[in-house]
Amino acid sequence: MFLFNARYMSRVLSDILMTATQRLISFRLSLYLRGRGPAAAGRQLAAAISGAAWLAVADAQPVVTTPTSSPPSAVPRSPFTGSLAASTALPKASLKGPQATFTVTPEELEVTFLLPDSLDLPRSNEAIADAAELLLLPKLWAASSEATSLTGGEARYVQQRADAARLRGWYDLLEARAVRRIAADPKGLEARAREVYAERMSRLPATLIASITVIDVQFAKHGFDGSLVRLAAARAALAAGKGFDDVVREFSDATATSGAAMGAIKEPTFSVDRDSVDGALRTAVFRDLKPGETSGPIPVATGFVIVRLNSREPREKPSLESLRSSIENEIRADVVAKARTAGRIKLGTDPVVFDPPLAPNIPK
Repeated sequence: MFLFNARYMSRVLSDILMTATQRLISFRLSLYLRGRGPAAAGRQLAAAISGAAWLAVADAQPVVTTPTSSPPSAVPRSPFTGSLAASTALPKASLKGPQATFTVTPEELEVTFLLPDSLDLPRSNEAIADAAELLLLPKLWAASSEATSLTGGEARYVQQRADAARLRGWYDLLEARAVRRIAADPKGLEARAREVYAERMSRLPATLIASITVIDVQFAKHGFDGSLVRLAAARAALAAGKGFDDVVREFSDATATSGAAMGAIKEPTFSVDRDSVDGALRTAVFRDLKPGETSGPIPVATGFVIVRLNSREPREKPSLESLRSSIENEIRADVVAKARTAGRIKLGTDPVVFDPPLAPNIPK
């Protein structure tokens, strides 16, 4: 395990060294361009800096793989797994540079797949080639003139970035271990998922959902006075014993082609919950009316409505299975965060001390 983790940390370190060099080349070129051409040209050239850094340490020879057997184009990996097993048939890889040709072993390639975000991904040819290049480029850089031409400050910057990468790599390993512990205990994960689900449901209000049919008279179509006249006609039809559905068809502006005042509903019958309506309408639907009863005229933002309550029932709560994915992601995120926090505590909890102390921030 120590060798496995050490190889991973070495990979992270060499990766950050290469990144730091690319940034330094970009900085040097930007200083050169500042006095040599317009800013637009600088931006265009800056986009090619990564390629320039690559060409500075290699002769653009492609990664050459020499597998013991051809790597599969996509070998599905079980989630949260990763080992040095020879059954993965990872190849040896080499890359030619100006000074020498460098190689990486299958074992070194294996370590690049240790990161948690790689554990459940297929090992395609592209992924293997990317991993090989990630290992080989820093080796080419270390043997190039770029590595020896850094100024004192630049060299210290690269070293600081390398030190930070080592710490970040260690945190990544803590995360990988935490994720693997979860995968190794499916019963524990299931039990915790049920606890989280129960906690969520206990916080979920017992929401009622109501089915209503609406006579919707809109100001936009009839104006204020015209809406009052149309509303009065609809009420007279109801008082004369005409069926509510018939009055809806005759007087309501909420049709399949016109839309309605309440949430742009295009049909006169629809469902609402307590959060989707307010004021007098919510009071009528969720307190005053009983199923089958009809309200009086209720003012809304776009006109008037008369509402018939068809039914009112508690909304069905979501099942555990419908929420399982989000709950398990929440559990993993919590475990990973705790693992990183525990790692920070192991290193010490004292704050950074400055000598002399920093001046307090004074708001402008």
